[in-house]
This record gives sequence, structure tokens and C-alpha cells, in this order.
Amino acid sequence: MRARRAALAGLGLAGLVFAGGRELLREAAQVVPLRVDVATPGASAASASGLRWRGTVSPAALAERLVARIDGLPVPVVRDGGALTLGLDGAGPGHHLIELALTQQGGRTQTITDTLLVGPFAELSEGTADEDRPCGLALTIAEGAIQRLLVPPLREKLLAAAQASPLLGPATTLERAELILLKDSLRVRVALAGVNRVAVDAYLQVAPSGPRGLALGLVWLGPVEFGGEIRTQATVGGAAVGAALTGPLAPLGAIGGYVLADRYVSKRAHEEVRTQLRRGLEQVGALALLPERAELLVAEPRSAVALGFCGPVTIAAGTGIAAQLWLRSLEPGSAVPGPVRRGVALPQRAVPEDMSGAPADVQLDLSIDVVNALLHAWTGNGLLAEQVSAAGWTAQVDHELRAWTLLTLAGLRVERPPVLMAADQGAPGPEGDAWALSFGGLRLDLRGGEAAGAVVAAGRGWVMPRFDADSGRIELGGRVDRLRITCVEGGTLAPCFGALLELGEVEARLDALLAPGTGRLPGLDLRGLLRARTRALRAEGLDVEALALAVPPEHPGVLRVTARLR
Repeated sequence: MRARRAALAGLGLAGLVFAGGRELLREAAQVVPLRVDVATPGASAASASGLRWRGTVSPAALAERLVARIDGLPVPVVRDGGALTLGLDGAGPGHHLIELALTQQGGRTQTITDTLLVGPFAELSEGTADEDRPCGLALTIAEGAIQRLLVPPLREKLLAAAQASPLLGPATTLERAELILLKDSLRVRVALAGVNRVAVDAYLQVAPSGPRGLALGLVWLGPVEFGGEIRTQATVGGAAVGAALTGPLAPLGAIGGYVLADRYVSKRAHEEVRTQLRRGLEQVGALALLPERAELLVAEPRSAVALGFCGPVTIAAGTGIAAQLWLRSLEPGSAVPGPVRRGVALPQRAVPEDMSGAPADVQLDLSIDVVNALLHAWTGNGLLAEQVSAAGWTAQVDHELRAWTLLTLAGLRVERPPVLMAADQGAPGPEGDAWALSFGGLRLDLRGGEAAGAVVAAGRGWVMPRFDADSGRIELGGRVDRLRITCVEGGTLAPCFGALLELGEVEARLDALLAPGTGRLPGLDLRGLLRARTRALRAEGLDVEALALAVPPEHPGVLRVTARLR
């Protein structure tokens, strides 16, 4: 899901689709040549505390006429001749658009845009231990889902193993197999009847074992019921021995021998079951429940991540089983600085929310920090640019440009990772659940115009996910609030076809193109992934019956996924 959000970095390209014609190009070349020099275009800062943006305007006389905006909102400017200073103290994490607008005679406007990436940034030290990584995923499986979806296939596997055992035989039946959730423990009750009969009642504790495994500990083992051919042979033999030893008192000796043998068999059965249980539980603890490597995009090695437990695994009757996990990219590449990290604390264990009057089976809380870390890694290893290109943006925009302007698009480079932001930052978002998005450093290889230097796009908007029940896919939509393009040559910023991109209809048409359900952005085949990952439970795997996506108001940095499975 997270790589698909990254395709919104292509918004800068789509803005060119509706650019003006050749006449606007000629007019844009006749305006006063506005330039702004900065120390570092597209700079970054670890914190917004006391943060300032500074630039020097050329010609200096134009400085008094410039109107400054940060993320679309007017801000005061400190002027010293041609030098300008803007304050960003208190700005939230993400890319912030610094816009300087100059209105020329006739009403034509030139705009120069710079971006400033604000942290804090997460540490990416190779020496960081996995157990010290912050939790990015919180998973809760409801008790009802465990009983309905997990227990039946476990019963089938248990019965198949028993029927293959010479102790019980192929005619074995499963009289009872129960998994009962208690406070921080599990109660397991099993009864198998075949050539012999075995019944066990045990209490188990569950805890993480290393980064990817679960340890099951035996807390209490109740009386072991054991009967059948082996027990009969043992007790009859005991009676015969008792009769031989007691002579005239043979009847009494036989009874005593039977009782002693029965107790011995019961004791041995209890000890044997305890021994076998402990061995089995040790083997379970040695198994990796989570894979060392998992590709979020099938057959794409650059999307590979590692998962691990962080914190306890909690069990509660009426709630289910809950765990929190960390996630890190195994192919991070090189993209600096970043990733942006807001420090989201995931909510603690919670009962999965209802879905249209029926309880959910699974609830997954996803931290915005995890998504930003993935976007950062996939920018560094080139996967993000490839996904944008695969979505067909380059060819589509180039086709339109050739039809309406003198420009052509030869390619693009994603030089800075886009950043997702909680919706409580900045202006209110669209109706429904969404995360804000900001991007900068999207370099466009445009040819045929009057641009000087590199053409760089930046913008801000919204990400709006939805689930399509028919296809089983999570689809992404978007909305554009700000879209700006500037030419960068060394430390000099200049307008790039400014008149072309000031058309008021650009953003409205982009919104129509990127609305949820249009299919303009790649989606995630959640149904296919779930089936493939759960075939260990059943041959056909599990399926998604219904799914809801929400950003909880009390946790704006969290995307909550609740689902019913079948």
C-alpha cells in the first residue's frame, strides 16, 4: 500500500497537461527577468524552531513588489534592500513551499518557488539494533476471528497428525479441540480417541522470542486422561504380578497390583505428555513466525522489508491477540536527508471496530512514520521513480505537451522523497479520511521552451485511499492544493514558463483526474496478497469480505485498516 502512495509524486507532471499554448510562451519570455539567489535550493532543516528562509532578489528594485507565501498562505517579509527573510518557526514536518510572486503590468504573474524540507529526521545508522526500532504497526486479531478462521484449520492439522501416529491410528477421531483466550494466557483442551485415548488440559503463556518468533510457555498441565490398549496391557500385567507375589491373598494382591499399575501408567502418561509438550513448545519458539524478508510488491526485490516484534504480545478474552511490530526497508539506497519522522505513538490494544453493524476480524494501525520511511527508501533505490514511470505519466504528459505547446517531456527524476503529513497540519483536508502530502525535488527534463537550468516541480495535496470490494484492491486517489514549477541553476531560482502554470483550471482538472476510483494511480492487490500469505492455514488462503480505511481523529498520524475475512 505504501509504495502506491508514492505515485502522487507524479502530480507535478500532470500539471503540465493543461499548460497554455505557444502564445503564452512568447509572452512569458517578454516579462522582466526575475531572479532569486539562495544558499542552497531545496534546503533541509532538522527542526523548524527558529527556522528562517533567506534569498536575494535581482533586480533588487523588485523586492518591494514581491508577495510572499508559505504553503499558499501570505506571510510577513523582512526586507533589507534586495534581501528577503521569511520566518518558518513552528512549521510542521514535510516539504514547505516558499513562493515569491511578482505581478507584472497587464496582470501577468511570475512566481518563484523554493522548497524547505523540515524534520525531525529518523536515524538510519547501520548499528541500530532492531529491538531498539520504534513500533510502526499495531495488529489486533479479534477472538471471534481466531475461533472462526484459525481454530478449524488447526483442528484439521491436529487430527491428521494424530491419525498418522501409531499410538492413535488412522481411525482416530477428534473429540474436543478448544482454544480459550484468558488474561495474558491461552487454555488448550484436546481429546483424541483412537487405538488409545488421550485428553490434555493445559495453560500456555505467549511472548516474543527474538525479533520474529513467538515462545509458548507451559504454565499448568492438568490431569492427563490416558486409556486404551496400552493402558489395558499395562494394568493386566500389574495384576498378574500382584497375584504371584501375594499367594493365598491373590485376589487382594491382584486388586492392589492393578491400582498401582494404573497409577504408574497415569503418572508416566502425565510425565510423557508434559515432556512432549515442552519439547513441542520449544520447537514452536524456535520457528520464525515472521519472515526475514518480505516483498511488499510481488517480485520486486527493492520493496523488501524486515518485520519484528516490539513489545509484548497481549491476550485478552473478548478482545483477542494484539502485537506491535517494527518495519524497515532491506534495500534503502541513498536518499538524504530523511526520512521525516513525527514520532507517532501507536494506540494500545483495542477491540477491532465494528463494520456496518458486524464486528471486524482484524485491525491494523499503520504509523505515518513507517510510510515516510518506505518512501524515503524507495526514492533512494529508484523504485519510486520506476513506479511513477510505470503509471504512464511521462508518456501521457509528453503527448499532451506536443499537442498544445512547444514543450516535450523527455524524462523525470525523483530527487527528494515525498512526505506524508497528518491531517491536523495546515488547512483542513477533503471530506473523508486522508493524509496530507508534500513533494519537492521532482526534476523534469523539459525541452523546447525558454527554461534556464533544471526544471523542478513541487506541490502539496492529499492522499485518499479506498477499498474496491469487487477487485479486492486498495486504490489511491489524490487532490492537489498547490502545484508550482521553478527553474534552478546553481543557487539561482527563476520562473519557468510562469504564465503557463498560473491557469486557474489546472488544479481543478488534476483533482478530477486523481479522484478516488479513477484508477489514475496504482493500487495494491490486497486480496491476492492475503490469499498468497495465508495458504499455510488453508489451501485457498483467506479472502477479504469487507474492509474500511480511516484516520482516527484522536490519532491523526495513524491509518487504521479494519477488515472482515472469510
